[in-house]
Amino acid sequence: MAFATAAGESEPLLRGVPSEREVTPSERRSKMFRYAAPLFAAAVALGVLARADPLNVLATSKEGDAWVYNNPAMWLPKWGASIAPTPGIVNTRATFVVRTFCKTDALKLNYADFWVDGEKEAYVVHHDYGSKSFFDSGNGIKMERVVINATTGERGYRVETDAVDFEYGFAMKNLKTGAWLYEIGKGSEAMLYNEPCVQQYGSYFNRVRTIEPDPNDITYVFGTCDARCGDDYLDSANQLRFNTGAIPNAPGELIVGRSNDARLFTLHSAVLGTWIRSSAARDTQFAESDSEARHIIAHVDAYGPDLRWSAGAAYLLMAQIKVTRKANNDIALSVVSTKYHNWGAQCTTSGCSAAVYDLTEMWYKSDTTAWAKSDGSPARQLTAPLFTLGEKGDTRVGFHEIKFPDDAYLTETTLFEPNSWGTDLDVRRISPVSGAIAGRMWWQGKSIRNYHPMADETSPSNENEKTWIWAVLGGGGCGRSGSQMGAVCVTMTKMKVFLASDGSVKVRNMGSKKDIGVTAEYVAANPNLDVIKLKMPIGALYNQAPITVSTATRASSGDVGISGMKYVLAPEMVPSLAGMDVVGLEPESSAASLGQSSSGSLGQSSASGLAYDFPHHFNHEYPGTSGCEATCEGDSVTSDQCASMFYCEWYQDKCWSSVGSAPCPATEAQLDEYLNDNQRDMPLEDPVACTVECEYESETECAADPICTSTGGSCFSKFSEPCPI
Repeated sequence: MAFATAAGESEPLLRGVPSEREVTPSERRSKMFRYAAPLFAAAVALGVLARADPLNVLATSKEGDAWVYNNPAMWLPKWGASIAPTPGIVNTRATFVVRTFCKTDALKLNYADFWVDGEKEAYVVHHDYGSKSFFDSGNGIKMERVVINATTGERGYRVETDAVDFEYGFAMKNLKTGAWLYEIGKGSEAMLYNEPCVQQYGSYFNRVRTIEPDPNDITYVFGTCDARCGDDYLDSANQLRFNTGAIPNAPGELIVGRSNDARLFTLHSAVLGTWIRSSAARDTQFAESDSEARHIIAHVDAYGPDLRWSAGAAYLLMAQIKVTRKANNDIALSVVSTKYHNWGAQCTTSGCSAAVYDLTEMWYKSDTTAWAKSDGSPARQLTAPLFTLGEKGDTRVGFHEIKFPDDAYLTETTLFEPNSWGTDLDVRRISPVSGAIAGRMWWQGKSIRNYHPMADETSPSNENEKTWIWAVLGGGGCGRSGSQMGAVCVTMTKMKVFLASDGSVKVRNMGSKKDIGVTAEYVAANPNLDVIKLKMPIGALYNQAPITVSTATRASSGDVGISGMKYVLAPEMVPSLAGMDVVGLEPESSAASLGQSSSGSLGQSSASGLAYDFPHHFNHEYPGTSGCEATCEGDSVTSDQCASMFYCEWYQDKCWSSVGSAPCPATEAQLDEYLNDNQRDMPLEDPVACTVECEYESETECAADPICTSTGGSCFSKFSEPCPI
């Protein structure tokens, strides 16, 4: 956009009102002042209006020897003032604040490409009285990103300066594209064209400090005459949404909402196949537009492209989703095609997780193979998309991946160094979308399937910290009793994202647990399972989970951990990032109707019939008095103290010895050796039992098992992937 240059300092033109539009009383008063323009221009040229008072008013006529002053309700500007600098203005400091959270419809629609990507900076661009420099961006005064409203979390830009004594305006710079956006400028090209808070010079419309109501304290919403955002302004760009429907193969469509820009649809995850919630990312090679975009979704399972376990672990399975904006602004999804990438050998550790890969790169690899049914249609179904949906003028998130080395899984690490992740120091800008579960307990150390993150509703969520709980269906059965053979275990890891004192962002593994997440009754009624639909909110489920498992700090140590993740980063903090709810994800029914219990005690049968007898080292009178129990256990031991001792575990608000009454091990290696030798009854995610369980059942057993189906006299799993025990 062209920025404003002044036609002449002594030739201000007052606004007229177009005859075809209804004239308001205040505008009628404004129109009358056009007749005073020649007199006013002459007065400015002669300097007769300059006074010590910075709030000079406009002299409109003279009666005898005295000037008559008037301050009409609306003029250009509406309050009326001398436009030339006065002794009260020159070399005085002023505070400038510009708000960008709320945007007018015109600002969104006309400049959508400017806003869609990248972090922004704000500047005061200016033309000082008598200067030949007109609003040059190189001479702009950079503003500081600040919290304007602590209650709502609204951010904007602020600067205090004495470098502006006359005309000015606000300009934004996109740090990703280098583009500039000015609010002032020439004629109807200017956002502030014909607005009551600017002064017209020739064909240019600029703000003028000397005619502000308070020239020392200036606040505006970018591109408007408003001083603040309306209370009813709604930001929903980053509101998580869930749709239960199936995404059909093209040309079929699933309508998921409305927007005027397909680029502002961001897929976080979806179910690829029968029940595995899978990793997703934007297709960055597709030539997207506001009418069409592409996303890619992927995972690794034990079956691969219609193989038997465990050969499938050599394949990354992928699907491409088309996002279309229809004529009525409906946003429609359809599956374009499916592919797989063959690594040539079974994956290992974190290499088995789609979360650690650039999915665009994997999709377009030359050795990636098209994968379809016999009729040419995509090979796997896609259902239940989890996504955000903005509109033109909103800014979308960017995708990032991190992969931890096999000798250093996530314990605590720096995600962003200071000054490397933007000016809004708010950890809610970061949202994990998929992760790599790892550890000896999980699929022989392979990061198969996908760890799905959900916000912990029981922990603080603010600019300094937010807690997420990763969850995946499976985990060796969770000690389920015979009456609950159809129940599904869920494995969980808690992770906190927090702001360090030096301005860096860190993530910390807070421990892992297991529990029955889906009851047998629910499984029987809902063959298409989803980790996003558990028997209770994820935070509550984690807190009451009776089975604590050790943290996998590396590939060779510990039961469950995080070996990588994919996350999105918003360029700036906006209110919709602070929300915890997911639109469209309501409880299917109460826990009672699903035959689920919200709690259960260790060593007792809960209402759901689950007999928990693991881990055995918790089964004694607390606190213990011998061996490592005497070191770890006690009612006064805090969770932080417990966490500082690697041979202790925090469970049900108490610290316990991980080795029972045996002596505390001197090293983590000794702890691992003890656990391997003394906890052989620990339930593992057994790939053999999980994938072929149904195939060994009798016809009667098959009929009674909700995860199996009988066909042609043989028993098979209902799932096209490994069964989720």
